[in-house]
Amino acid sequence: MLETVLFNPHCNSNTRLDGKTAVVTGCNTGIGKETVLQLVKRVLFNPHCNSNTRLDGKTAVVTGCNTGIGKETVLQLVKRGARVVMACRDLNKSNEAAEDIRTRTRSCKGVGHVVVVRLDLASLASVRQCASALLDTEPSIHLLVNNAGKRRATNVPVPADIV
Repeated sequence: MLETVLFNPHCNSNTRLDGKTAVVTGCNTGIGKETVLQLVKRVLFNPHCNSNTRLDGKTAVVTGCNTGIGKETVLQLVKRGARVVMACRDLNKSNEAAEDIRTRTRSCKGVGHVVVVRLDLASLASVRQCASALLDTEPSIHLLVNNAGKRRATNVPVPADIV
C-alpha cells in the first residue's frame, strides 16, 4: 500500500519516513528536485536519525554527483568518514563540487576523502577507462550509488565495439 506523504521542504518536522515508499514525479528541477533532496536527507541522513554508523575505511563510488542529490549524498558520506570517488562526466564541474565539499567539511572531525574520476555513461570506452582506474586505485569498493541520470537521445549511432 502506498501512503501519500505531503510535506513542506522547509519544514522542520521530525516526521520519520522509515518503511515508507515515496513516488515523486517531475523531479528534474524546481520543487520536485528539492522534494527528492529533502526526502533523501530525511530518510538517509536525518539529523534526528538514531544511526551513528561510521564509514571509516570504506570506499564509496557515486555517479552523477556534481550537483543536487548526488552532491548531497557525497557530502553526507564524507561526513561519515568514507573515501568517496565522484564519477562524473564533466571534470570541471566535478572538481568544483569536490572542492566545495572539502571546504564545507574542513572543520569537521573524522571526515573522509573525496576524489574525482571521469565517467561518461554514454561512452563504453569511458566506462572501461573509469573501471580500469578504479581497479588500479581502489583496493575495495564497499558502496556504489548509481545516481547518474540519462538523457534521451535519438538517432545515436551504436559504437562498433558493442555491436
